[in-house]
Amino acid sequence: MLCRITISLACFTFSVSTTYSQTQSQSKEPDYWHNRNVLERMGTSNLTSGNIPTLTKNTAEIKGDVYLTNYFSPSVFRLYKNEQIVEGLDAKLDIKKNEFDVRTANGIMALDGTKVKDLVMQDSLTKENRFFINAKDFPTENGAPLLGFYEIISSGSVPLVKHNKLVVKTDYHPTLIQGGKEFSYIHKSQYYFIDKGIVKEIPPKKKRIEMFQSMTNEMVEFTKNNKIDLGKDHHIIVAFDYYNKLLSESNK
Repeated sequence: MLCRITISLACFTFSVSTTYSQTQSQSKEPDYWHNRNVLERMGTSNLTSGNIPTLTKNTAEIKGDVYLTNYFSPSVFRLYKNEQIVEGLDAKLDIKKNEFDVRTANGIMALDGTKVKDLVMQDSLTKENRFFINAKDFPTENGAPLLGFYEIISSGSVPLVKHNKLVVKTDYHPTLIQGGKEFSYIHKSQYYFIDKGIVKEIPPKKKRIEMFQSMTNEMVEFTKNNKIDLGKDHHIIVAFDYYNKLLSESNK
C-alpha cells in the first residue's frame, strides 16, 4: 500500500494535449493534493455527447433533493478509460443513482459515476473549486469501499474527505396506521480520513487525537493553544490542515 495517496489534479488543466501529457511524463503517480487553483477556464469547450461514449440519454424525472447541489456547475472529469479528460461541461451529481447529469449540446445527458475516476467542479454559487475522488478506489477498514465519491476537504499525506449519502425519511408508522406514506430524501454527510490508502472513520471525540499518530504531541499542543474542539467538524478540518502541514514539512 502506498504511504501517500497520489492522484493528479494537474490532469485537470484545460490544455489537455500539453499539460496532461507533460504531467504524466514527469511522474507515474503525480500529486494533486496541494493544487487548489487549477481551473483557468471553464465551459469553453464545445463538447457534445458524440465526444463522450459513456454518456446515455437521461430519462429520469426531476428529483431535486437527490442531488449534491440543485444547480449545475462547470466540471472537468477524468475517466477510467484511457485516463480521458472531459472538460467544458456543466454537471451536477445525482447521489441516489451515482451518476452525473451533464448539459451537452444535445440536452441533458447522464454520465455513469462508476466510469469517473475523479473530477474537479467549480461551484457555481461559491466559485470555489471542489475536488472529488471515486470512493471505489479506496477500501474501508472492513475492506468494502463505499459507493459514490469522496470530496477532498483537507489535502495532504493523510487527506480528510467527506462522503455524502441519502437517507429515506417518512412519518408513516405501519403499527399505529398513522402518518402519511410520502417519503423524502435526507442528506447525510460523514467525514473520513485516508491513511496509507485505507479509509478510516473519525473515532469518538475522546480518541480523535489518536488520528494524528506520528504527530500526537504536536497536535495536542496545537489543539490546546488554539482551543480546537475536535468534536466540531470545522475544527477537525483546521486540525487536519495543520497536521498535513506538519507531515509535509517533516518530509522535506
